[in-house]
Parts: sequence; structure tokens; C-alpha cells
Amino acid sequence: MNLFKRLQALLPAPPVLVGRVLAHHDDDTSTVSLPAGQAVAAYDGQLQSGSLIRVRGRNVAVGQNAFVRDGVVESQAPDVEPIEITVGRVV
Repeated sequence: MNLFKRLQALLPAPPVLVGRVLAHHDDDTSTVSLPAGQAVAAYDGQLQSGSLIRVRGRNVAVGQNAFVRDGVVESQAPDVEPIEITVGRVV
């Protein structure tokens, strides 16, 4: 494993946001709304729930929820609000 990959493995993963795609643009970006309470991980300190962001990618249809990480639409998210589920058992 090279040094960059080793350092990358030590860093926490960037936050994943769940937002609703509102529009696609000609420059391969989309406008996404960040509804309150729909962060899979904490919102970046610069972003507030309820705000609009413009991110790269148009692979999720307008009106659908999308996972957004590092300013890029990654994939479609479920239409329901994300919930936290504990898998496994501590013994």
C-alpha cells in the first residue's frame, strides 16, 4: 500500500449528505436541497440543513433523494427518511 493510501485510511470518511435533487444544469451539476434531519453523517460546519447546494453530477433524477459526498452526487438514496439501525449484539 502506498503512503497516500495509508494516510487516507487514517482520516475519517467525509460526511455523506442526503438531499432531494431539485434541478439539473447544462454544466453537469445539480441543485440539491438538504432537508432537516436527513444527514447520514453530520453536515459540514459550513452547511445548514434546509439549504440548497450545487454539486457535480446528474445521475439521480429530479425529485429523487441522492447521496452526496465531497460535492458529488454519488447515487440515489431511499425516499424514506434515513434511520439508524444497530446491527449485531454486544455480549
